[in-house]
Amino acid sequence: MKTVFIGGYPRSGTTIAQAVLDSSPEISLTNEQSFIHAFQFLYRKFSPRVHAEPLAFAPEDLEILLPLLTKHWIKAWEEYHEGRKEAKMIGDKVPASICYFDWLRARFDKPKFIICTRNMVDTVNSMKKNVPQFAHLGVKDLINAYKQFKVHIDREAKKEDTFVIDLDKTKEGDFAQYANAVEFLGLDGSLVDLTLLNNE
Repeated sequence: MKTVFIGGYPRSGTTIAQAVLDSSPEISLTNEQSFIHAFQFLYRKFSPRVHAEPLAFAPEDLEILLPLLTKHWIKAWEEYHEGRKEAKMIGDKVPASICYFDWLRARFDKPKFIICTRNMVDTVNSMKKNVPQFAHLGVKDLINAYKQFKVHIDREAKKEDTFVIDLDKTKEGDFAQYANAVEFLGLDGSLVDLTLLNNE
């Protein structure tokens, strides 16, 4: 089965991208059920410093918990994808997975990636307002977190297996980029429900 992963800045439209792509019968996407989601939950339990350093953990740490994470991930995928037998591609969205695309490339057969971006001011303001683990941070810390993500995004956006969706363009009415993202995946872009974007 082909796989696709959605990552990017927090509050940059990864959730709506997941919803729109998942509206196609050819794609089945879970919402933050992957190894990154499970890993962050467990890691924060044992390392409070991650609250102040959102990207503090390293890929080698993932290997230690890999058996548990894989079990969690497979169970979540099986539950979600049940009844979606017609899907030609499955995947997951977690903003922080942008930091681990190479890790995913090494473990899946030619996966594809969708990167969601947004301007810094709106991203930082939304992170402060809507993401609990960032609520206690000052603007300077949030800007630093944004810059950490930006390093990964700038690097990954240049690769041939990635497609970029810009939330700023979505708000300007450019809904075609979602259908184009599906076409990039080698599937039928006309099957996605673009009306989901009407409130963005």
